[in-house]
Amino acid sequence: MNKVSLGAGIVNYPMPVSLIGTSKDGKVNFMTAAWISMVSHTPPRIAICLGNHKTRETIHETGVFSVCFPSRRDIVDVDYCGLVSSAKTDKSGVFPTFTGETGAPMAENCALCVECRLDHTDVNGGNETLIGSIVGIYADEAVLTGGKVDLAKLDPLFLSQLDTKYYSLGETCGKAWGIGLDRK
Repeated sequence: MNKVSLGAGIVNYPMPVSLIGTSKDGKVNFMTAAWISMVSHTPPRIAICLGNHKTRETIHETGVFSVCFPSRRDIVDVDYCGLVSSAKTDKSGVFPTFTGETGAPMAENCALCVECRLDHTDVNGGNETLIGSIVGIYADEAVLTGGKVDLAKLDPLFLSQLDTKYYSLGETCGKAWGIGLDRK
């Protein structure tokens, strides 16, 4: 196959869509973000990459945040939370919330939520990568199979950056850390 150089820029790979939850002065805010990743197994840590947003400022002030994974059914509210800034719009009523140990708000509608304490920050150009230590993971029983999150039941959203479209999962195509054993 011939490869075509696309130059430097943003890579168009699927990114999980999340809601970053913060609270300041009793006001809850959710910001839609897709630049997230697990960065450590032990200790468990997750990274979120944010530009200059009120959410980022609040995380620095409070030291806590949540990462909530919405499903396809919440696509309109999720997109709305990414379109409007909490600096200008009160988004506290968009999702019902619950809290865990840190007090960071989590979206009740999201079947999978991760509660975090800010561990450290890396500056990357105009963005910051905020590394959060995972304090707790909360999942609805309805999305569990054998005590583990079942992605088909979760029905998460993914963002394709370059065509600015949301996608959902397709079918399972193989067992990780297993299907390659046939090659040995």
